[in-house]
Amino acid sequence: MIAKNKVYYEDGSHTYYTDEAKTQMVPFYSGIIKEVLGDKFAKIPFDVLEKARIRGSAVHKATQLLDEDKRFTTVYPGHVEQWERFKLDAKIDKFDVIEQPLFSKVMWCGVTPDRVVGDTIIEIKTSSQSYKDYRLQTACQAIAAEENFGIKINKRMLVFLSDSTYKTEIHDNPKDFDYWRGIVKTFQWKMFEK
Repeated sequence: MIAKNKVYYEDGSHTYYTDEAKTQMVPFYSGIIKEVLGDKFAKIPFDVLEKARIRGSAVHKATQLLDEDKRFTTVYPGHVEQWERFKLDAKIDKFDVIEQPLFSKVMWCGVTPDRVVGDTIIEIKTSSQSYKDYRLQTACQAIAAEENFGIKINKRMLVFLSDSTYKTEIHDNPKDFDYWRGIVKTFQWKMFEK
């Protein structure tokens, strides 16, 4: 799907820009959350976080390449097998959007939904724990997808992958959208008001 709003994304720095020259940087979902709610991972040792980050990045890349029908190798084959199992169980043959960075003019922020299929946002996680703000993440992704693709998102979900199983978490609280908009307004107030 072609996004309505232009965005330029640098993967290594996780930075979103609204111009090709990359002079107009815009805030992104996790940066906004961290600024407003604080760093939920601050008390976790760096080596533990780094191991989780490497695993998450590798699994995301492997599942992306799999879904794009590209060749890949991975050191996390169990996670990829569970992703395939989830797709089979959910009867998903093909995704409409795979890891496509989006820019929302409404929220003035960048976000990258892992997958969009039909009217559903799917976010992949490799952690074993769910956090409350994940609901805000899928709300942010839904707003950006609706704005950019002109579709109505009716379902938001997480898929937690491990090497031996998967589990899903449905986000169906409509208040998540209001909470996310409040977070954005608080961020804007903190950053731009004197």
